[in-house]
Amino acid sequence: MAVQEHLIESQDRAAMIDPFVQLAFLNDAIDDLTAANLDLLDAEWFARYARSVDELTARLDAISIEARHRGHDRHCGFFSTKAWIKHHVQLTGSDAHGRIQTMRMFDLLPTWAAAARSGEVGVAQTRLMARVAANPRVHVGLLKCVESLLVDAIVLPYDEFERRIRDFQRSADQTGAETQARLNHAARDAMMRQKADGSWILWATFGSLQGAQVNEVLAHFIQAEWETDWAEARNRCGDDATLSDLQRSEPQRRADAAAAVFLAAASAPGDRRAPLPTLNIVIDDTTAEVIVSGGRLDAARYNKMICHTQNGDPIDCSEAAAIALWGHIRRVVRDASGVVIDMGRRSRLFTGAARQAVLLLSDRCLWPGCDRPNRNCEADHSLGWKAHGNTVPWNGGTMCRAHNRLKETGNFSARRQANGSWTIHDNDGEPIG
Repeated sequence: MAVQEHLIESQDRAAMIDPFVQLAFLNDAIDDLTAANLDLLDAEWFARYARSVDELTARLDAISIEARHRGHDRHCGFFSTKAWIKHHVQLTGSDAHGRIQTMRMFDLLPTWAAAARSGEVGVAQTRLMARVAANPRVHVGLLKCVESLLVDAIVLPYDEFERRIRDFQRSADQTGAETQARLNHAARDAMMRQKADGSWILWATFGSLQGAQVNEVLAHFIQAEWETDWAEARNRCGDDATLSDLQRSEPQRRADAAAAVFLAAASAPGDRRAPLPTLNIVIDDTTAEVIVSGGRLDAARYNKMICHTQNGDPIDCSEAAAIALWGHIRRVVRDASGVVIDMGRRSRLFTGAARQAVLLLSDRCLWPGCDRPNRNCEADHSLGWKAHGNTVPWNGGTMCRAHNRLKETGNFSARRQANGSWTIHDNDGEPIG
Protein backbone atom coordinates (compact mmCIF):
# COMPACT_ATOMS: atom_id res chain seq x y z
CA MET A 1 0.00 0.00 0.00
CA ALA A 2 2.85 2.37 0.87
CA VAL A 3 4.55 1.67 -2.47
CA GLN A 4 1.32 2.40 -4.35
CA GLU A 5 0.88 5.68 -2.45
CA HIS A 6 4.45 6.68 -3.31
CA LEU A 7 3.83 6.00 -6.99
CA ILE A 8 0.63 8.06 -6.94
CA GLU A 9 2.47 10.90 -5.20
CA SER A 10 5.25 10.80 -7.81
CA GLN A 11 2.71 10.86 -10.63
CA ASP A 12 0.94 13.81 -9.00
CA ARG A 13 4.20 15.76 -8.79
CA ALA A 14 4.99 14.99 -12.42
CA ALA A 15 1.53 16.14 -13.47
CA MET A 16 2.17 19.52 -11.82
CA ILE A 17 5.31 20.17 -13.91
CA ASP A 18 4.74 22.33 -16.96
CA PRO A 19 7.45 21.26 -19.45
CA PHE A 20 7.26 24.55 -21.35
CA VAL A 21 7.89 26.54 -18.17
CA GLN A 22 10.94 24.38 -17.49
CA LEU A 23 12.14 24.88 -21.07
CA ALA A 24 11.85 28.64 -20.56
CA PHE A 25 13.97 28.39 -17.38
CA LEU A 26 16.50 26.29 -19.24
CA ASN A 27 16.70 28.77 -22.12
CA ASP A 28 17.29 31.60 -19.63
CA ALA A 29 20.05 29.61 -17.96
CA ILE A 30 21.72 28.93 -21.33
CA ASP A 31 21.56 32.66 -22.11
CA ASP A 32 23.33 33.39 -18.82
CA LEU A 33 25.98 30.74 -19.52
CA THR A 34 26.57 32.21 -22.97
CA ALA A 35 27.14 35.64 -21.42
CA ALA A 36 29.50 34.34 -18.69
CA ASN A 37 33.15 35.41 -18.83
CA LEU A 38 35.02 32.11 -18.99
CA ASP A 39 38.37 33.92 -19.04
CA LEU A 40 38.01 34.30 -15.26
CA LEU A 41 38.34 30.50 -14.83
CA ASP A 42 41.76 28.97 -14.30
CA ALA A 43 42.74 25.75 -16.08
CA GLU A 44 41.35 23.43 -13.38
CA TRP A 45 37.99 25.17 -13.13
CA PHE A 46 37.69 25.47 -16.91
CA ALA A 47 38.17 21.69 -17.18
CA ARG A 48 35.40 21.23 -14.61
CA TYR A 49 33.20 23.62 -16.57
CA ALA A 50 33.82 21.71 -19.81
CA ARG A 51 32.93 18.38 -18.15
CA SER A 52 29.77 19.87 -16.62
CA VAL A 53 28.64 21.27 -19.98
CA ASP A 54 29.23 17.89 -21.59
CA GLU A 55 27.21 16.22 -18.83
CA LEU A 56 24.36 18.67 -19.44
CA THR A 57 24.57 17.99 -23.18
CA ALA A 58 24.19 14.27 -22.52
CA ARG A 59 21.14 14.86 -20.31
CA LEU A 60 19.50 17.11 -22.91
CA ASP A 61 20.19 14.55 -25.62
CA ALA A 62 18.48 11.86 -23.54
CA ILE A 63 15.47 14.18 -23.13
CA SER A 64 15.35 14.83 -26.87
CA ILE A 65 15.46 11.08 -27.54
CA GLU A 66 12.38 10.59 -25.39
CA ALA A 67 10.50 13.51 -26.97
CA ARG A 68 8.78 11.08 -29.26
CA HIS A 69 5.23 11.13 -30.51
CA ARG A 70 3.14 8.18 -29.37
CA GLY A 71 1.14 6.84 -32.28
CA HIS A 72 2.92 9.14 -34.81
CA ASP A 73 -0.34 10.13 -36.59
CA ARG A 74 -0.87 7.16 -38.90
CA HIS A 75 -4.10 8.73 -40.08
CA CYS A 76 -2.08 11.72 -41.33
CA GLY A 77 0.25 9.55 -43.38
CA PHE A 78 3.13 9.23 -40.87
CA PHE A 79 3.41 5.47 -41.01
CA SER A 80 6.45 5.29 -38.72
CA THR A 81 7.94 7.15 -35.78
CA LYS A 82 10.99 7.84 -37.94
CA ALA A 83 8.85 9.64 -40.54
CA TRP A 84 7.10 11.69 -37.84
CA ILE A 85 10.38 12.70 -36.17
CA LYS A 86 12.10 13.47 -39.48
CA HIS A 87 9.28 15.85 -40.41
CA HIS A 88 8.49 17.58 -37.12
CA VAL A 89 12.05 17.87 -35.77
CA GLN A 90 13.57 18.43 -39.23
CA LEU A 91 16.19 15.72 -39.02
CA THR A 92 18.00 13.88 -41.77
CA GLY A 93 16.93 10.31 -42.44
CA SER A 94 20.10 8.92 -40.82
CA ASP A 95 19.70 11.13 -37.74
CA ALA A 96 16.06 10.10 -37.35
CA HIS A 97 17.07 6.45 -37.73
CA GLY A 98 19.73 6.88 -35.05
CA ARG A 99 17.21 8.43 -32.71
CA ILE A 100 14.83 5.50 -33.19
CA GLN A 101 17.67 3.08 -32.48
CA THR A 102 18.43 4.92 -29.24
CA MET A 103 14.76 4.90 -28.21
CA ARG A 104 14.66 1.13 -28.63
CA MET A 105 17.95 0.71 -26.77
CA PHE A 106 16.55 2.74 -23.84
CA ASP A 107 13.56 0.38 -23.74
CA LEU A 108 15.86 -2.67 -23.81
CA LEU A 109 18.44 -1.33 -21.32
CA PRO A 110 16.74 0.85 -18.68
CA THR A 111 19.95 1.11 -16.63
CA TRP A 112 21.69 2.69 -19.62
CA ALA A 113 18.73 5.02 -20.16
CA ALA A 114 18.94 6.14 -16.51
CA ALA A 115 22.68 6.82 -16.83
CA ALA A 116 22.04 8.85 -20.01
CA ARG A 117 19.32 10.92 -18.31
CA SER A 118 21.67 11.70 -15.41
CA GLY A 119 24.52 12.69 -17.75
CA GLU A 120 26.84 9.93 -16.54
CA VAL A 121 27.41 8.50 -20.02
CA GLY A 122 28.27 10.57 -23.08
CA VAL A 123 26.22 11.12 -26.21
CA ALA A 124 28.70 9.38 -28.52
CA GLN A 125 28.86 6.31 -26.27
CA THR A 126 25.06 6.10 -26.14
CA ARG A 127 24.77 6.38 -29.93
CA LEU A 128 27.33 3.61 -30.37
CA MET A 129 25.56 1.36 -27.91
CA ALA A 130 22.29 1.98 -29.76
CA ARG A 131 23.85 0.84 -33.05
CA VAL A 132 25.16 -2.33 -31.42
CA ALA A 133 21.85 -3.03 -29.66
CA ALA A 134 20.04 -2.76 -33.00
CA ASN A 135 21.35 -6.27 -33.72
CA PRO A 136 18.83 -8.64 -32.05
CA ARG A 137 21.41 -11.47 -32.02
CA VAL A 138 23.42 -9.70 -29.30
CA HIS A 139 20.49 -9.02 -26.95
CA VAL A 140 21.04 -12.06 -24.72
CA GLY A 141 24.70 -11.22 -24.19
CA LEU A 142 23.90 -7.53 -23.88
CA LEU A 143 21.50 -8.04 -21.00
CA LYS A 144 24.21 -10.04 -19.19
CA CYS A 145 27.02 -7.52 -19.81
CA VAL A 146 25.22 -4.17 -19.74
CA GLU A 147 26.50 -3.19 -16.28
CA SER A 148 30.11 -3.86 -17.25
CA LEU A 149 29.71 -2.11 -20.61
CA LEU A 150 28.15 0.90 -18.89
CA VAL A 151 31.13 1.20 -16.56
CA ASP A 152 33.44 0.98 -19.58
CA ALA A 153 31.48 3.76 -21.32
CA ILE A 154 31.75 6.02 -18.27
CA VAL A 155 35.40 5.54 -17.29
CA LEU A 156 37.26 4.67 -20.51
CA PRO A 157 38.34 6.98 -23.35
CA TYR A 158 35.94 6.73 -26.27
CA ASP A 159 38.28 4.85 -28.60
CA GLU A 160 39.01 2.23 -25.94
CA PHE A 161 35.29 1.85 -25.20
CA GLU A 162 34.58 1.51 -28.91
CA ARG A 163 37.15 -1.25 -29.19
CA ARG A 164 35.66 -3.12 -26.24
CA ILE A 165 32.08 -2.90 -27.42
CA ARG A 166 33.15 -4.05 -30.89
CA ASP A 167 34.90 -7.00 -29.25
CA PHE A 168 31.69 -7.72 -27.35
CA GLN A 169 29.69 -7.52 -30.58
CA ARG A 170 32.04 -9.90 -32.38
CA SER A 171 31.91 -12.45 -29.56
CA ALA A 172 28.15 -12.11 -28.91
CA ASP A 173 27.36 -12.56 -32.62
CA GLN A 174 30.28 -14.67 -33.78
CA THR A 175 28.42 -16.10 -36.76
CA GLY A 176 27.37 -12.64 -37.93
CA ALA A 177 30.91 -11.33 -37.56
CA GLU A 178 32.38 -14.19 -39.60
CA THR A 179 29.70 -13.77 -42.28
CA GLN A 180 30.35 -10.02 -42.48
CA ALA A 181 34.09 -10.61 -42.74
CA ARG A 182 33.55 -12.95 -45.71
CA LEU A 183 31.22 -10.44 -47.37
CA ASN A 184 33.70 -7.60 -46.84
CA HIS A 185 36.50 -9.63 -48.40
CA ALA A 186 34.30 -10.73 -51.30
CA ALA A 187 33.32 -7.10 -51.96
CA ARG A 188 36.91 -5.83 -52.16
CA ASP A 189 37.49 -3.43 -55.03
CA ALA A 190 39.90 -0.77 -56.25
CA MET A 191 39.78 1.72 -59.08
CA MET A 192 41.22 4.98 -60.38
CA ARG A 193 39.10 7.52 -62.20
CA GLN A 194 40.21 10.67 -63.97
CA LYS A 195 38.17 13.80 -63.31
CA ALA A 196 37.25 16.42 -65.90
CA ASP A 197 40.03 18.75 -64.66
CA GLY A 198 42.68 16.08 -65.31
CA SER A 199 43.23 15.02 -61.69
CA TRP A 200 42.76 11.46 -60.53
CA ILE A 201 40.80 9.81 -57.72
CA LEU A 202 42.05 6.56 -56.16
CA TRP A 203 39.36 4.54 -54.37
CA ALA A 204 39.58 1.12 -52.78
CA THR A 205 37.82 -1.07 -50.22
CA PHE A 206 39.20 -4.16 -48.44
CA GLY A 207 38.30 -6.73 -45.82
CA SER A 208 39.67 -6.32 -42.30
CA LEU A 209 42.88 -8.30 -42.67
CA GLN A 210 43.82 -7.26 -46.20
CA GLY A 211 42.99 -3.66 -45.32
CA ALA A 212 45.25 -3.82 -42.26
CA GLN A 213 48.11 -5.10 -44.43
CA VAL A 214 47.66 -2.33 -46.98
CA ASN A 215 47.34 0.28 -44.23
CA GLU A 216 50.56 -0.90 -42.60
CA VAL A 217 52.50 -0.61 -45.85
CA LEU A 218 51.04 2.82 -46.60
CA ALA A 219 51.76 4.03 -43.06
CA HIS A 220 55.45 3.15 -43.42
CA PHE A 221 55.66 5.09 -46.67
CA ILE A 222 53.89 8.08 -45.08
CA GLN A 223 56.37 7.99 -42.20
CA ALA A 224 59.23 7.97 -44.72
CA GLU A 225 57.80 11.10 -46.41
CA TRP A 226 57.45 12.73 -42.96
CA GLU A 227 61.09 11.97 -42.11
CA THR A 228 62.17 13.38 -45.47
CA ASP A 229 60.30 16.65 -44.85
CA TRP A 230 61.74 17.01 -41.34
CA ALA A 231 65.28 16.36 -42.56
CA GLU A 232 64.90 19.00 -45.28
CA ALA A 233 63.39 21.53 -42.83
CA ARG A 234 66.18 21.05 -40.28
CA ASN A 235 68.79 21.34 -43.00
CA ARG A 236 67.19 24.60 -44.16
CA CYS A 237 66.08 26.13 -40.83
CA GLY A 238 68.24 24.41 -38.22
CA ASP A 239 67.10 22.55 -35.10
CA ASP A 240 64.43 25.20 -34.43
CA ALA A 241 62.36 24.03 -37.40
CA THR A 242 58.62 23.73 -36.72
CA LEU A 243 55.66 22.18 -38.52
CA SER A 244 55.10 25.42 -40.41
CA ASP A 245 58.53 25.00 -42.02
CA LEU A 246 57.64 21.69 -43.68
CA GLN A 247 57.31 21.98 -47.43
CA ARG A 248 54.33 19.63 -47.78
CA SER A 249 51.03 19.33 -45.95
CA GLU A 250 49.90 16.03 -44.40
CA PRO A 251 47.45 15.31 -47.28
CA GLN A 252 50.23 15.96 -49.79
CA ARG A 253 52.55 13.56 -47.98
CA ARG A 254 49.85 10.89 -47.94
CA ALA A 255 49.31 11.26 -51.69
CA ASP A 256 53.05 11.15 -52.40
CA ALA A 257 53.36 8.08 -50.15
CA ALA A 258 50.61 6.27 -52.09
CA ALA A 259 52.36 7.07 -55.35
CA ALA A 260 55.65 5.83 -53.86
CA VAL A 261 54.00 2.50 -52.98
CA PHE A 262 52.99 1.95 -56.61
CA LEU A 263 56.41 3.00 -57.91
CA ALA A 264 58.18 0.71 -55.44
CA ALA A 265 55.94 -2.18 -56.48
CA ALA A 266 56.63 -1.50 -60.15
CA SER A 267 60.39 -1.60 -59.57
CA ALA A 268 60.32 -4.71 -57.34
CA PRO A 269 61.65 -8.08 -58.59
CA GLY A 270 59.13 -10.06 -60.57
CA ASP A 271 59.58 -13.39 -58.76
CA ARG A 272 56.16 -12.98 -57.07
CA ARG A 273 57.59 -14.08 -53.73
CA ALA A 274 55.64 -12.80 -50.73
CA PRO A 275 57.53 -10.31 -48.56
CA LEU A 276 58.62 -11.21 -45.06
CA PRO A 277 55.94 -10.68 -42.40
CA THR A 278 55.75 -7.04 -41.31
CA LEU A 279 52.30 -7.03 -39.70
CA ASN A 280 51.79 -8.35 -36.18
CA ILE A 281 48.38 -9.69 -35.21
CA VAL A 282 47.93 -9.52 -31.43
CA ILE A 283 45.47 -12.13 -30.14
CA ASP A 284 45.00 -13.43 -26.61
CA ASP A 285 45.61 -17.12 -26.02
CA THR A 286 42.03 -17.96 -25.01
CA THR A 287 40.51 -16.38 -28.13
CA ALA A 288 43.08 -18.06 -30.37
CA GLU A 289 42.40 -21.48 -28.81
CA VAL A 290 38.62 -21.11 -29.12
CA ILE A 291 38.74 -20.02 -32.76
CA VAL A 292 41.29 -22.62 -33.85
CA SER A 293 39.31 -25.40 -32.13
CA GLY A 294 36.05 -24.22 -33.72
CA GLY A 295 34.46 -23.24 -30.41
CA ARG A 296 32.20 -20.32 -29.49
CA LEU A 297 33.48 -17.12 -27.98
CA ASP A 298 32.15 -16.05 -24.59
CA ALA A 299 30.63 -12.57 -24.81
CA ALA A 300 31.08 -12.09 -21.05
CA ARG A 301 34.88 -11.91 -21.48
CA TYR A 302 34.69 -9.20 -24.17
CA ASN A 303 36.91 -6.91 -22.07
CA LYS A 304 39.66 -9.55 -22.02
CA MET A 305 39.46 -10.44 -25.70
CA ILE A 306 42.32 -9.20 -27.87
CA CYS A 307 42.33 -9.48 -31.65
CA HIS A 308 43.85 -6.56 -33.52
CA THR A 309 46.99 -5.39 -35.29
CA GLN A 310 49.85 -3.88 -33.33
CA ASN A 311 48.32 -0.49 -34.18
CA GLY A 312 44.92 -1.34 -32.75
CA ASP A 313 43.06 -1.98 -36.02
CA PRO A 314 40.43 -4.67 -35.26
CA ILE A 315 40.75 -7.93 -37.15
CA ASP A 316 38.06 -10.58 -37.54
CA CYS A 317 39.00 -13.41 -35.19
CA SER A 318 38.48 -16.17 -37.74
CA GLU A 319 40.72 -14.42 -40.27
CA ALA A 320 43.41 -13.74 -37.67
CA ALA A 321 43.56 -17.31 -36.42
CA ALA A 322 43.50 -18.86 -39.89
CA ILE A 323 46.09 -16.57 -41.43
CA ALA A 324 48.39 -17.12 -38.46
CA LEU A 325 48.21 -20.86 -38.99
CA TRP A 326 49.09 -20.42 -42.65
CA GLY A 327 52.21 -18.50 -41.60
CA HIS A 328 51.66 -15.46 -43.81
CA ILE A 329 51.48 -13.11 -40.85
CA ARG A 330 53.21 -13.30 -37.51
CA ARG A 331 50.82 -13.95 -34.64
CA VAL A 332 51.74 -12.62 -31.22
CA VAL A 333 49.89 -14.50 -28.49
CA ARG A 334 49.90 -12.43 -25.31
CA ASP A 335 49.03 -13.88 -21.92
CA ALA A 336 47.67 -11.97 -18.92
CA SER A 337 51.13 -10.77 -17.81
CA GLY A 338 51.80 -9.14 -21.17
CA VAL A 339 55.58 -9.76 -20.90
CA VAL A 340 56.98 -10.97 -24.21
CA ILE A 341 60.78 -11.03 -23.62
CA ASP A 342 63.31 -9.87 -21.00
CA MET A 343 66.63 -8.27 -22.00
CA GLY A 344 67.71 -7.29 -18.48
CA ARG A 345 69.94 -4.22 -18.10
CA ARG A 346 72.39 -5.14 -20.82
CA SER A 347 70.83 -2.57 -23.15
CA ARG A 348 69.97 1.05 -22.42
CA LEU A 349 67.70 1.43 -25.43
CA PHE A 350 64.76 -0.66 -26.52
CA THR A 351 65.86 -2.13 -29.84
CA GLY A 352 65.00 -5.09 -32.02
CA ALA A 353 62.67 -7.63 -30.44
CA ALA A 354 62.58 -5.73 -27.13
CA ARG A 355 61.29 -2.60 -28.89
CA GLN A 356 58.68 -4.63 -30.77
CA ALA A 357 57.56 -6.22 -27.50
CA VAL A 358 57.04 -2.79 -25.92
CA LEU A 359 55.14 -1.49 -28.96
CA LEU A 360 52.86 -4.54 -28.83
CA LEU A 361 51.75 -3.59 -25.29
CA SER A 362 49.93 -0.47 -26.51
CA ASP A 363 48.66 0.73 -29.87
CA ARG A 364 48.76 4.48 -29.09
CA CYS A 365 50.97 7.04 -27.39
CA LEU A 366 50.21 6.65 -23.69
CA TRP A 367 49.97 10.42 -23.04
CA PRO A 368 46.38 11.46 -22.19
CA GLY A 369 44.52 12.71 -25.25
CA CYS A 370 47.23 11.71 -27.75
CA ASP A 371 46.14 9.30 -30.48
CA ARG A 372 49.40 8.95 -32.40
CA PRO A 373 49.62 5.24 -33.37
CA ASN A 374 52.55 3.24 -32.06
CA ARG A 375 54.10 3.10 -35.53
CA ASN A 376 54.96 6.79 -34.91
CA CYS A 377 56.05 6.25 -31.30
CA GLU A 378 59.24 5.48 -29.42
CA ALA A 379 59.72 2.76 -26.82
CA ASP A 380 60.63 4.44 -23.54
CA HIS A 381 61.27 3.46 -19.92
CA SER A 382 58.60 3.87 -17.27
CA LEU A 383 61.23 3.92 -14.52
CA GLY A 384 64.11 5.70 -16.26
CA TRP A 385 67.48 4.16 -17.00
CA LYS A 386 69.19 6.68 -14.69
CA ALA A 387 66.88 5.52 -11.90
CA HIS A 388 68.01 1.90 -12.54
CA GLY A 389 64.95 0.99 -14.55
CA ASN A 390 65.34 -2.25 -16.47
CA THR A 391 65.11 -2.43 -20.25
CA VAL A 392 62.34 -5.01 -20.19
CA PRO A 393 58.84 -4.81 -21.70
CA TRP A 394 57.04 -4.45 -18.35
CA ASN A 395 59.12 -1.29 -17.74
CA GLY A 396 58.51 0.07 -21.24
CA GLY A 397 55.81 2.22 -22.76
CA THR A 398 55.03 3.86 -26.09
CA MET A 399 55.27 7.63 -26.48
CA CYS A 400 55.32 9.80 -29.57
CA ARG A 401 58.48 11.81 -30.04
CA ALA A 402 56.95 15.09 -28.86
CA HIS A 403 55.56 13.67 -25.61
CA ASN A 404 58.67 11.60 -24.94
CA ARG A 405 60.72 14.78 -25.19
CA LEU A 406 58.22 16.70 -23.03
CA LYS A 407 58.41 13.98 -20.36
CA GLU A 408 62.16 14.42 -20.10
CA THR A 409 62.37 18.22 -20.35
CA GLY A 410 59.23 18.96 -18.31
CA ASN A 411 60.02 16.60 -15.41
CA PHE A 412 56.96 14.43 -16.03
CA SER A 413 56.92 10.76 -15.14
CA ALA A 414 55.00 7.80 -16.55
CA ARG A 415 53.83 5.01 -14.26
CA ARG A 416 52.28 1.71 -15.17
CA GLN A 417 49.50 0.67 -12.81
CA ALA A 418 48.89 -2.88 -11.63
CA ASN A 419 46.04 -3.27 -14.14
CA GLY A 420 48.34 -2.35 -17.04
CA SER A 421 47.04 1.20 -17.54
CA TRP A 422 49.32 4.24 -17.53
CA THR A 423 49.21 7.59 -15.72
CA ILE A 424 51.37 10.64 -16.36
CA HIS A 425 52.43 12.63 -13.29
CA ASP A 426 53.77 16.18 -13.10
CA ASN A 427 56.75 17.36 -11.07
CA ASP A 428 54.61 17.45 -7.91
CA GLY A 429 53.49 13.86 -8.39
CA GLU A 430 49.96 14.83 -9.41
CA PRO A 431 48.36 12.89 -12.31
CA ILE A 432 47.52 15.00 -15.34
CA GLY A 433 44.35 14.67 -17.36
